[in-house]
Amino acid sequence: MIDKTARIGFAVLASPLQALAEGVRTSDLRGSHAAVARARRLADESRKYIQKREWRPADTTVEVICPDDLVMNLEDASRAASLFRQSQVDGLVIQHATHSAGNLTAELVHDLPVPVAMWGVPEIQFESNPLNCGSMMSLLEHAASLTGLGRRFTIVHGLPDADEARRDLDRFIRAVAVRRALRLAAIALIGRPAGCYPCIVDDLAIKNIFGIEVNHVGIAEVLSQVRSLKQDEIDADLRSVRSGDYLIEASDADAVRRSCSAHLALRMIADRRGLSALAVNCMPELIDDQKLSICAAAARLTDAGIPTACSGDIDGALTMLIEHMYTGRPPFYADWLQRDEKNNVVTFWNCGNAPASLVSPRFEPKISDSPSGKDNVIFDFPLKTGEVTLARLQWLRGAYRMLLLAGRAVETLPALKGTFVNIRFEPPVRSLLETFLRYGFPQHVSIVYEDIEDDLKELAAQAGIEVVAPPK
Repeated sequence: MIDKTARIGFAVLASPLQALAEGVRTSDLRGSHAAVARARRLADESRKYIQKREWRPADTTVEVICPDDLVMNLEDASRAASLFRQSQVDGLVIQHATHSAGNLTAELVHDLPVPVAMWGVPEIQFESNPLNCGSMMSLLEHAASLTGLGRRFTIVHGLPDADEARRDLDRFIRAVAVRRALRLAAIALIGRPAGCYPCIVDDLAIKNIFGIEVNHVGIAEVLSQVRSLKQDEIDADLRSVRSGDYLIEASDADAVRRSCSAHLALRMIADRRGLSALAVNCMPELIDDQKLSICAAAARLTDAGIPTACSGDIDGALTMLIEHMYTGRPPFYADWLQRDEKNNVVTFWNCGNAPASLVSPRFEPKISDSPSGKDNVIFDFPLKTGEVTLARLQWLRGAYRMLLLAGRAVETLPALKGTFVNIRFEPPVRSLLETFLRYGFPQHVSIVYEDIEDDLKELAAQAGIEVVAPPK
């Protein structure tokens, strides 16, 4: 179980000039004067909001690390930076309550390679002296400093109780939390990438950008794990399948049993190696050569919180894992199958690996023979309706990019064998297809039932990943 506790450094910047402008003695710069008092109040309200916020998914918690008081000079900034480094914060929020010198941010982020959010608040107005109206001036000055340092940053603006400020702050912190969880995760390529599939596995790139360890699991390890299974273990898993809410129509009872063996073996490997996602090269070694039944097993693993892609598609598994970490929901690893330009709908399908929890309420999830033959059993049903996000990561020519688009799953009739769904998008389907073709994205995508398009854009921005989307 991955610890999903994100540590957020929080610093509020203010300037002694605010106190001087209000006639406060130099020796009492930290006294109870209007601008600085307001900055302290905002700091307290902001910190309480972050700490008390109910983060999603439910197992995500956020710990706020902050200095005892406002950051008003370089000495304060140096102490705060030291606190953040010692606390190993995962992200940094800098709130600009008044005008302050740009070198304070430079001191805070020095030797602190974490995502940064710059938070501006509405100006405090006085009848005279513009020094008292400095939050926006400060935000621009400090943004220029960060840009000069080559640092990316997120902008948040508004009071702590403003919906827009909370939305942008939440999006920043959720991305920080997901990226921290990814650094603690491991995924596995089981077998080799499929020879017919354009998948490049760069372990070091995945480690450098996402922090994820890539394990390589040979087919021999899978077969050894299958052979080590006890008959009562397989029987227990088979009883679980037969007692579940599945309509079993497979013509070969032994294929269902082999599916249970594959499920147990892959689950045991994942548990032993601490894996959070799998990319299984099911064809031809496991299904054709070894007669292991993989598709329904992959669906069950995904439903249990271990997203599982096929074709040895490591980038597909990575995309599934990110969507799962954001939502706590099982994603659907699917192929683009066909398009309906008149109704602006795309049909996404796979040979039977969708989690049973995604079934349309009008149908039962069936376990039936694979289209390729009765040796392999699959899940067989249309998926439910609802808001969805389609995503696809791809490593190409030394960089990652992400295809990203929100849509809506609409009513889908059982016209296909396997698991499938119709999705309607706002952009014309033709422009989506042209985007796939122009950028060379493969047919496999990950689909999750929640609109997290803007969340994934924030994560991509923090990681320096180009987002690709069709024109709307």
